[in-house]
Order: sequence, then C-alpha cells, then structure tokens
Amino acid sequence: MQDQRIIADKTENVWTILWEVLVQWLTLLFQLLIHAAEAVPAIKQVLEFSGLRPLYNPVSHNCQISAGSGLLPPRDSKDPNRLTVVLDLDETLVCAYESTGLPPLLHSQALRSGLKWFELQCVAIEKDNDGKSRVNHVTVYERPGLQEFLRRVSEFAEVVLFTAGLEGYASPLVDRIDPERRISARLYRPATVVS
Repeated sequence: MQDQRIIADKTENVWTILWEVLVQWLTLLFQLLIHAAEAVPAIKQVLEFSGLRPLYNPVSHNCQISAGSGLLPPRDSKDPNRLTVVLDLDETLVCAYESTGLPPLLHSQALRSGLKWFELQCVAIEKDNDGKSRVNHVTVYERPGLQEFLRRVSEFAEVVLFTAGLEGYASPLVDRIDPERRISARLYRPATVVS
C-alpha cells in the first residue's frame, strides 16, 4: 500500500513537471509569434494598442534617488503612511497617436471596441519655416476603466504621473483625462535623469 502511494506521488510530480514545461514552451512560442508579428508595422500597432507585451523584459535596477530632489510636493502630514503610486502616461493610461499618422484600421477598431477617445492640439517645440510654433493634432485613446482606476487608487494613495513627453503635450492631455484632479503631481521629461 505504501509503495503504491509513493508511485502515485512520483507520477503526480512527473505530470506537474511536464505541465510546467509545456506552459513554458507555449509561453515562449507565444512570445516568438508576437515578436514576429511586430516586424509587420500594421500588426505591431494593433498589438501595441491591445496592450500585448513580452512577458519578460529585463530592466536595470541601478536607480538612485537623491533625498532632496524636490520633484514631488511634500507628503501630506495628516497621513504619513499614505502610499505613492507613480503611473506612466503614454501606453499605460492612454495611447496617443499623431492624427495624421493614425492608421484608419486602428481607429475603426478602437471605435468598434467602445474606447473613449478625443483629439487634442499640442504646441510643439519645433517652429515652422515662418518661426511660428507648430501645432500637432493628436488622437488620444483612454485605457478602459481609466476613470474608475484613478478614483480607486486615489482613495488610498497619492497618484503621481510620469511621462517622457513634454509639458506642452502632456499637460493638456492630463487635464482632459483627470478632470477631478486625482493626480496630485506631474513629472514631465525634464524630471528624467536618464531616458
């Protein structure tokens, strides 16, 4: 009886290991398919828009923050244990595309899926030939559930927005997606040390 239990346990362990190996191989195959699909520009844009990303993306963890950087406002003295959540803007809270370069297929898919979207005019740093500031037209898609997410996170945490975008682009965009002012601080490209 004892021998049968040992054999059953070993058989179960073998099946568990085989299952884990199969899942790992399927994950690898899926990542390879996504990588291959990213080589085709139209498919790459659809994948980016859908939020599919490789499961493993090595990141350097050699980040040092100086104590007195002054990037964020002082902590609220009423609740010193309140969390701080830093959220990236582009490709996280929203997906924004220059309107002239937006593929019609992508826009029609977004409309069919019911995504909230809006158009925005942003003043560019570059000047045109006459020395006037250029205006870029941007189509912005909100991530599904964005407003509910901001509402819930702001209940227990200070919400800080980070973007590698410039303030002229990002500030009006954030004003539009955060009318309730749940985002307490905004960090734009100049706040980056390394990009």
